[in-house]
Amino acid sequence: MNTRYSWSMNRSLVVAISLFATPCVALAASGPRAYVTNSLSDNVSVIDLTTNTVVGLPIPVGIGPVKVAITPDGNTAYVVNSRTGSDNVSAIDLTTNTVVGSPIPVGFNPLDIAITPDGTTAYVVNNSPDNVSVLDLTTNTVVGSPIPVGTNPSGIAITPDGNTAYVPNFLSDDVSVIDLTTNTVVGLPILVGIKPHDIAITPDGNTAYVVNIGSGNVSVINLTTNAVVGSIHVGSGPWRIAITPDGSTAYVAVSGRHEISMIDVATNAVVGTIPVINPSSIAFTPDGTTAYVVISQPYTIVSVIDVAARAVVGTIPVGNGPSGITIALFNPVLPIDIDIKPNSDPNSINLCSNGAVPIAILGSGTLDVLDINTDSLRFADASIKVVGRKDPHQLCSYEDVNGDFITDLVCHFLTTDIAGIDGESSFATLNGELGGGTAIEGSDSVNIVKDTCK
Repeated sequence: MNTRYSWSMNRSLVVAISLFATPCVALAASGPRAYVTNSLSDNVSVIDLTTNTVVGLPIPVGIGPVKVAITPDGNTAYVVNSRTGSDNVSAIDLTTNTVVGSPIPVGFNPLDIAITPDGTTAYVVNNSPDNVSVLDLTTNTVVGSPIPVGTNPSGIAITPDGNTAYVPNFLSDDVSVIDLTTNTVVGLPILVGIKPHDIAITPDGNTAYVVNIGSGNVSVINLTTNAVVGSIHVGSGPWRIAITPDGSTAYVAVSGRHEISMIDVATNAVVGTIPVINPSSIAFTPDGTTAYVVISQPYTIVSVIDVAARAVVGTIPVGNGPSGITIALFNPVLPIDIDIKPNSDPNSINLCSNGAVPIAILGSGTLDVLDINTDSLRFADASIKVVGRKDPHQLCSYEDVNGDFITDLVCHFLTTDIAGIDGESSFATLNGELGGGTAIEGSDSVNIVKDTCK
């Protein structure tokens, strides 16, 4: 049944100016981000979860993006594009929030994606061909033949050990079990409720919960025996499900009742509800204190739920037709090129001097140095030298250091503040952040000529 559910420019101008200092701040790690697929505006919104605001411009992807998954290292997101004209997967580099490479073609009407815990492989559910595509994430290509499953598969979840995937099949009212060591279906399908649509597995890997839209309930599967051991009534139109990081509670988006039902995993009983209009996909912060719920069309928002208070505490506007959401658990780091003591070789540093070490951050097609938050920069724990009494300012300048007609940033760091390197060190590292919070890091060789001071 073929039914579809529904300024980075090169700057040739060389500038040499000082940067006026703002109050000094400590280097802070970039906060977690949520990525929301907007199926009607064909892009992905990025939410800074420390401020609950959308940051940057939406990331254009394919047509009809519905779900998104992030690799365990937090460096790449994979977006499933489901409408006619796409039927593919977009890869987003999370250090730059840009799509990289060509779209990866998969089957007709892909609806969901899951990534193995080791981050090497993704599995994409293709709704109408009734199969699952296998993606090698080291090459971003489809490998092998699609894995046949039941009729109109609609979701997928992988066990924490990475050995097994479970796929609910919307029109055959069952769940297929895939052995990921062989990429083959094993055993008989597990019969569940009517029109199963989504699935979540507890962090301990013992239990799966399957949302059944047609029968208004949630099937409980013992993953040791692959048998249904219970059914929990939640009401009309359960759509999505997610489990808290501690494994204690399952949140079910019950769109027909405009609420989130909370299931106690220990007792498999509904223990409360939270009013939320048109709830869809759900994601939790790593600490489990906050849930983010996509509010489906005609709305264009994500609701923020305080888990302890069991209440909506805010909303965040996103794109049109929001559908899927996931949270980057790690903070990606953008690698940068630096040149310690430009035009010097070797890069000799006297740790006993009272001077400063110049370091150039080299601009490129992917790094606009004007985007760098200079207050965040640290070189081996040393801060930027501040000069001037009446008008204190950081000793930095914009120049073209390497003659490539792209502006670079040169800053001088206090030698007396340098820590973590000594006479045995051959490399040193500079860290910092872009204005949007993305962490940056670069290293270069050093030659320590004196590290013991009288």
